[in-house]
Amino acid sequence: MPWVVNTEAAYHKTMAAFDGILGLDRLKVIHLNDARRELGSRVDRHHHIGKGKIGALGFSLIMNDGRLAHIPKILETPKKEGGIDWDRKNLDCLSAMFRGGDCHMTPKEIPFYGKHPGTQ
Repeated sequence: MPWVVNTEAAYHKTMAAFDGILGLDRLKVIHLNDARRELGSRVDRHHHIGKGKIGALGFSLIMNDGRLAHIPKILETPKKEGGIDWDRKNLDCLSAMFRGGDCHMTPKEIPFYGKHPGTQ
């Protein structure tokens, strides 16, 4: 089953399916990277957070979902390119999304910002 998270509706559907099949209580780690190619392409090419086919919204949904707050996240994006420390840039982006800041979106564009589903 594809775990689609690039729209709010798809995110909710994916999380409900995951919880029903495996259970969110069994989710132990999340590996984060955007995708250079579309879902189903059978090509696993990682991209920087918010710059690929998943997009900023998908990562904002993950970072602001209170049910996932305690789960470790591993960054698996391209590393240094052109002298830029992309790990730092991607971590700063995810951190900004979590704080409701502006990496690629403003707080009002982040559906869960301030709501934290699953913790209310």
